[in-house]
Amino acid sequence: MTLYGNGLGPGATDLLTVRGRRRLESVDVVSVIATITRIRR
Repeated sequence: MTLYGNGLGPGATDLLTVRGRRRLESVDVVSVIATITRIRR
């Protein structure tokens, strides 16, 4: 089993790199560990 990580940076939350998209399209299982925070602007 191989584990790939796709990091989240300070950029736009709705953008994904081409490499990240290719990796997501090639795997059988995707696990998401997330927290929801509200950022005040």
